[in-house]
Order: sequence, then C-alpha cells, then structure tokens
Amino acid sequence: MPVTGEPTAARPVGRWPRRSRRTLVLQDPGQVEGPRPGPEGAVVLVDRPEPRRSGRPRVVAAVRDLPAELAVLDEATDLARGVGAEVVIAHAVPLSFGEHSVGLAEAVHHGREVLQAARQRVADQAPDVPVSTTLARRWAHELLGEDLDADLVVLGGWRADRRGGLGLVAHSAVHHAPCPVLLVPRD
Repeated sequence: MPVTGEPTAARPVGRWPRRSRRTLVLQDPGQVEGPRPGPEGAVVLVDRPEPRRSGRPRVVAAVRDLPAELAVLDEATDLARGVGAEVVIAHAVPLSFGEHSVGLAEAVHHGREVLQAARQRVADQAPDVPVSTTLARRWAHELLGEDLDADLVVLGGWRADRRGGLGLVAHSAVHHAPCPVLLVPRD
C-alpha cells in the first residue's frame, strides 16, 4: 500500500491495517483545506491522538447516499476487519425538517433504506464484523463533532464537482472529530 506524507506520520497505518490498494495520504487537519492531496483516488487520513475509548474499537462510517458512497463502506469494513472493530453506519436527517414538515417522512424512510442497504453490504463483505446503524435527527456536520464515540470516522471527502473542495460535513469532521478521520474519494 503506497503511503505519502511525513515519515513520522506512519503510525496510523500500522494501527489501522488496510487491504485497499488506494494510496493513503497522511495529513494534519490544517493541511486538508486546499485541493485534493496526492494522486487521484487516494484516501486521506487526518490523524489525531489516540482516542480514550474502552472496549471494542469502533469505526463509524458516515453515509449520505448509496451507491455514491460504497467506497466509504468498503474502507470502513476493511479497516474494522483488520483490527477486530465494530462498524457503526451513521446517517443524519437534518433538523431543517421540523416534526410536521412536508418531506420528513420521506427523508427518514430514505435514511432507513440507505442504512439497511449499507448494513447488508458490510455483512456480505465481512460476516464476522459486528455492524450496527444509527439514524440521527440532527445536522450531519454535528453528528461527527466532539461528542462522537469512535476510534475512527470514515466519510466521503473532496467533492467531484468543479470546486473540488470539502463539504461542510467533511470539513467539520476534519476539524472537530475527537478521533482520526479517513476521507474517501466520492464516486
């Protein structure tokens, strides 16, 4: 697995073994703001000090929609399998949908469908990896903030559009998640 970045930053690679053939680029949070680093298709690991969790390691895979974020699930599953971690698949329905808003039921239904399909994919790829799902009624960027109970969060990174920057959710995770963040290219 090719790795780019500071030689001293290689610690996370050993801690989170991967079988993926994608290049892994290691970066500090302040380096992530610019254009997509490394070669096309590389994943970016933003390192943090080791989180202080007890129990089985936990990898949170944040997904908005499938199949666009299948690579997020695949990376999360691969990493979890490598360290005996559980996978928690998270999806958020924004608070902009009030309790009686038109479209709330459809948004919740869509979220449940995404989570069910994601859970099935993880179970098919790694039946030995414990997997659970969470559908949160909050802003997605808040879901991945300081109170996140995870050892690693995996989510889609740079946008495929002409701007090519990080979206609000990825930006929030990079700067506020208490654990390492793995940014996976969006399909």
